[in-house]
Amino acid sequence: MPYCSYVFSIGIYYGYQKPQDSNDFLYDLISEAPELTTNGITINNKIKKVTLEVMCCDVPAKSFLLLVKGHSGFFSCTRCTHEGEYINHRVCFPYNAIAHKKRSHDDYVSMNNEEHHISPIISSIVLIPNINVTDLFSLDYMHLACLGVMKKLINLWMKMVRQMYVYQV
Repeated sequence: MPYCSYVFSIGIYYGYQKPQDSNDFLYDLISEAPELTTNGITINNKIKKVTLEVMCCDVPAKSFLLLVKGHSGFFSCTRCTHEGEYINHRVCFPYNAIAHKKRSHDDYVSMNNEEHHISPIISSIVLIPNINVTDLFSLDYMHLACLGVMKKLINLWMKMVRQMYVYQV
């Protein structure tokens, strides 16, 4: 991604519950984005180019916006077609030497993997020109690293500390 000196929030949501329909929630963005990305916006008689480089949201919000399975479901990865495995009462995506097929924008639009989608329709995000839904969303550090890995690391560290304490007594 090229250096961006101006970042502009296009949507922030707050409420006691999430909106019922993500396409309704995205309506204003979807109706204005094609015009802005194609023709730009005129400010002080200068045309400013508008591009949608990335959408930043957590994993549950990304699933909601794309109308795909949440992060704890089989075939829920938005980047590849890894099915996942049920291990210790949760769906995990362990590394293996098999290279899983990368998801593409066309795969998403044509709904090639029905188990990945939760709706018979796709997100209206695909109506924005020149985007790729598989690359559009940033990776969610909090859910990918902090909530998943840190709990495991802390448990391992505490287990080592307890074992060291037992040996020293």
